[in-house]
Amino acid sequence: MRMLLSIFFVVFTFFGPAPAAQVCKYSVRDLGFVDLVPPPFRLVLVHNGATILQAQHQELAIGKGLVHGNIRLVKVSAEELKTNGEFRGIQLPGKLAQPQFWLTGPDDRAVPFEPTTFMRDLVQSPMRHAIQHEVTHSLAVVLLLESTNDAANQAARAKAEKVLAIVNKVKMNFDKAPAGEIKLLALPVVNRPQERWTLWGLGEEPAASDTPKIAVLFGKMRRAGALFVGADWPEAELFDRMATLSQSAELELDRQQFFGSALPFVGSSDWQEKLADNLQFDPHSGAVKAEISALLKKAPQQMGQGMPRRMSFEALMAAQREPLPDEGDPLQQGIENVPPVGGEIQRPAFPATAPSNFANGCVAFVFLIAGIAGWILLGLSVWMLERRQITAKPS
Repeated sequence: MRMLLSIFFVVFTFFGPAPAAQVCKYSVRDLGFVDLVPPPFRLVLVHNGATILQAQHQELAIGKGLVHGNIRLVKVSAEELKTNGEFRGIQLPGKLAQPQFWLTGPDDRAVPFEPTTFMRDLVQSPMRHAIQHEVTHSLAVVLLLESTNDAANQAARAKAEKVLAIVNKVKMNFDKAPAGEIKLLALPVVNRPQERWTLWGLGEEPAASDTPKIAVLFGKMRRAGALFVGADWPEAELFDRMATLSQSAELELDRQQFFGSALPFVGSSDWQEKLADNLQFDPHSGAVKAEISALLKKAPQQMGQGMPRRMSFEALMAAQREPLPDEGDPLQQGIENVPPVGGEIQRPAFPATAPSNFANGCVAFVFLIAGIAGWILLGLSVWMLERRQITAKPS
């Protein structure tokens, strides 16, 4: 009996269930919904000794409307403003006859603000409402800022639509991509005045230029990287940006550069509650924030350490493009020929030396069963041998 217990101990110690491999459950896109730093925009209420009571009433009235948003109301005195370097962009006109508001951004931009006139436009707009809806269900949204040049607008739109068509065809092969279709939204020149604060969040002016620009937005309407200017940008860059957002946050080497400035907004309480269901985690949870904060402090993992390699736009096109006698756009032909999940498209996306997590699990399970069976057989053989020796002894 002691022999059997010893064998069982050895089997459990060396062949028992191993701890599950730590696979990051958050994508770069997921991180865009978690607030780890103070709100990027501040509505600064400046007062002096004579206007402090009026400022307090305004603080109470306006502060309620900024809940669930990324705009923080800050009340400071005119004297503090002179010595506090955080508000160096604010230039007071002189003596304050009444409290004054300034809107500041993360890049030290500051503009005078009149809450009675502009508050509704600051916290929400038709375009930001549409962006918020799209980023909740999809990997990201692409926003085209149209210019006064119609030909350039059409070229930029066609190029972005072409890349998005490819992304939407193959995103099921990405690491962590939601099912929602990635859409292209356009801001016409005629609508720029009513989207003044949308443009301000992107670092743009209400006045239109003669060059279109494209922004990629995700999470709580954060900009993923710099704007694409004109129509001469490489298609692979837009594709790669989408693929990066779907990448495991623990793997992505350049994840920090994708957390650009956000658009000012205030979301509804219903939207805040639905985020946890759509994301499969609560972005407002203190435990989640602590987990992600610790994750961002870790050195990113290298490719081939049990996580899939990001799909390459060039490899995708090389795998899908075949010489065809028909005339037409070869890139569009490549889109039509993209195979379903499990087709040839997955081969260039993953390193040949790094098997998938599922394959690793199957192999480990087979070895586990074989090991346990071998030790059990060995134990039975020893036990039977001992029994025979006992039976063979003369009484």
